[in-house]
Amino acid sequence: MSRVTIKDVSRAAGVAPSTVSRVMTGRGYVSEATRERVLLTIKELNFQPSSAARTLISGRTGTIALVLPDITNPFFPLLARGVEDAARAHGYMVLLCNTDGDHLQEQSYGKLLLEQRVDGVVLSAGSTKNRELWTRLAERLPLVVMDRRMEGAAVDVVLTDNAAGAREATAHLIHLGHRRIGHISGPPDLPTSRDRRLGYEQALRAAGLPVDPCLVKAGDFRY
Repeated sequence: MSRVTIKDVSRAAGVAPSTVSRVMTGRGYVSEATRERVLLTIKELNFQPSSAARTLISGRTGTIALVLPDITNPFFPLLARGVEDAARAHGYMVLLCNTDGDHLQEQSYGKLLLEQRVDGVVLSAGSTKNRELWTRLAERLPLVVMDRRMEGAAVDVVLTDNAAGAREATAHLIHLGHRRIGHISGPPDLPTSRDRRLGYEQALRAAGLPVDPCLVKAGDFRY
């Protein structure tokens, strides 16, 4: 048995295909009598539009891209779960893009998302090198940056207070009696790394302790 199409529905209901589209999307004027006739026809024919057809009709894919720098970092699976739970609650699926902290891989995903149809992007950038690319994408799609600021870009951001967290962690060690406290930072070009080092140094200075550069080493947020 062949798949029922929107043209089959329009013929059976005696209306134009565009009228069926307006009924399905709720956009544009359709008289109540016509709307009821189309809906009844859809039910009688068991019409189920394909995902491609739904996209063409509504302009939406029901998909949100989630771009993460390292899915093996225990922080990001928890974050991804939160994104997925919220997306599912609103009828969206999540497409995961793991960049491994590689700015070239992140760039490839950014270019792909510029070409492919998604309804929005949630981004945790692993590099500051692709800011221009993400800014361009934000002009075409809803973009939310999380966990890491994108300096100089006019985008929505959801952040934790990294400076306060590092300050409290360092102050806790000082309270326990420690005086030589090391700090393993992330990549120095990331705002997250700079915020955490700032909080670390603020806690030392508040306790009257020197900031020893020999006790600070740059890492990459990996084990």
